[in-house]
Amino acid sequence: MQQKSKVIDLLGAGLQNLSAEYIESLQEYYDSIIYLSDNKFNLEFNNKDEYHASLVMSLLFQKAQSKINIFAGDFGGKICDTELYMTKLREALTIPNLELNVIFEKAPKEDSLWYKYLYSEKRNNNRIKLRRLNQAYRKNIIDNFGKIEHFTVVDESMFRYETDIDEYKAFCNFDDKVNASLLSKNYGKLYDNSEEI
Repeated sequence: MQQKSKVIDLLGAGLQNLSAEYIESLQEYYDSIIYLSDNKFNLEFNNKDEYHASLVMSLLFQKAQSKINIFAGDFGGKICDTELYMTKLREALTIPNLELNVIFEKAPKEDSLWYKYLYSEKRNNNRIKLRRLNQAYRKNIIDNFGKIEHFTVVDESMFRYETDIDEYKAFCNFDDKVNASLLSKNYGKLYDNSEEI
């Protein structure tokens, strides 16, 4: 019972409509990914919904030392406005010299709590960069590939790569420098084809 409350404390009131079995499975998932992140195992794992996504993102932020690169849709709020996401990213931003780069695929939601916070903070913090993908470049990618996947890369070794944006499904790894490097190169192309917000 004590373990269950840990995940409830992390994810908050949004869990109250979920079954006890699902909450228990979330706790098991969280315990597993903590183990992977603490021990730096190069093991790919999946996340299957917004609760998994919030837990994974919180650990990515918690483990960050120098750079967080996020390619997101529009900060719609389902994950980024959760208390867990916001708390862990705020904590990461207190790390000296840590850089945060966010590129939005589309115009960010003006009412997103996290977007408002970052937009306000970037004026006083030159380590925070907010950009929007050039729409001609976006159209070209969609025309050629059908869609654009969102992803986060941390410290050139950890990542979360969405395979289903609508369902928040993704594959992740806390110690895969090869794939993280490839994602960082892709991020660089997106960065070069985006404009500052």
